Amino acid sequence: MNPLRLEGTATGRLDWKGTLRPWRVATTGMVALEDVSISGGLLRSGITLGKARLDFLPGRRRLQIGAMKAFGTAWTGTLAAPTLAGPWEFTLAADHLIPGQLVRGFSNLPPENSSLLSRILPAQAAATLALEAPHWPGWLRGEGSLTAGALEVGRLEFERVKGHLTIGEREIALEGAEAGLLGGRVRGEVRAGFGEQPRYTVRADFDNVSVAPLAALTVSTRECCTGSAAGHLELSAAGWNRDALLASLEGTGRAEVRAGALLTLDLPATLAAAKLRPGRTVIREAWAEFLVSSGRTEFERLRVDLPGARLEGKGSVSRRGELDVAVELQEDRASPESASGRAGAERHAVRVTGTLAAPQVAAEPKRSP
Repeated sequence: MNPLRLEGTATGRLDWKGTLRPWRVATTGMVALEDVSISGGLLRSGITLGKARLDFLPGRRRLQIGAMKAFGTAWTGTLAAPTLAGPWEFTLAADHLIPGQLVRGFSNLPPENSSLLSRILPAQAAATLALEAPHWPGWLRGEGSLTAGALEVGRLEFERVKGHLTIGEREIALEGAEAGLLGGRVRGEVRAGFGEQPRYTVRADFDNVSVAPLAALTVSTRECCTGSAAGHLELSAAGWNRDALLASLEGTGRAEVRAGALLTLDLPATLAAAKLRPGRTVIREAWAEFLVSSGRTEFERLRVDLPGARLEGKGSVSRRGELDVAVELQEDRASPESASGRAGAERHAVRVTGTLAAPQVAAEPKRSP
């Protein structure tokens, strides 16, 4: 392993008081650092300290960071610990966090790839990575507050991020986290454990998230929908690379879309004709409970309220966005918004396949009333 290397300007004053026998010496004073570059050791990417000050206080060390560039972002804040070996208490602020840059700081360089999960972890075989697994720095322990102007996770960018960060022995937890996302808010926690293979768990509540820009992130849902989304997610995954993480992804959730529209399908006309009718469907509210497992999302309960009608169904969607959903539209003919005011109800059923961006439809046997 390369030795840790520091280059730059340091000025300070240190006082030592104590006894030679037994050896008991206390250090007080300060060291001011300016334009210091840190490289080598366990670092795979350098750190630049524009301005920082290290105070040696009785029984305590405090590092005040005025300007630091590390792991692809600019930092400010304060860290304190009984000794330089930690554990640290900190208050840190970053301008733009990118998880892939943090991993690159201490571990092997992953290949350039635009996918979210391969940016977070190297896309290598686990057997190969086991021989080159990143060392966990012994001083990397502590807890405190973390804020960031932005957090980039794949194609998603969270704004005004804040939370309580705990760094333990080969594990990280961000609790009480809050952030802005696509006009809405997200709250929850993220935990990561780095044993023989990394394991991640996420719990999140989201509200007022705009559906249109979220759908635009993938080809299978691009320009398919509008509305405002809210809900809850609990997900977990394990593995060294993207394929392993996706294969192990599992969890549960619920979601609701309000005041939205489906832009690729006229649902009432499609269900009435039992075949595809392109167009637009106004959605008052859509609600679903789902289960994520084995590379698919299973909709255990699905309900869509339309003007004058309600759609109910169940089915699944693959991680590539491929649909297999059976839906039934129960039209309330007593509703003033329906085609006629006669009392009674009429049921129509279809199976929707393809993707939300390019749906396909086939007739489905009707369920009995």
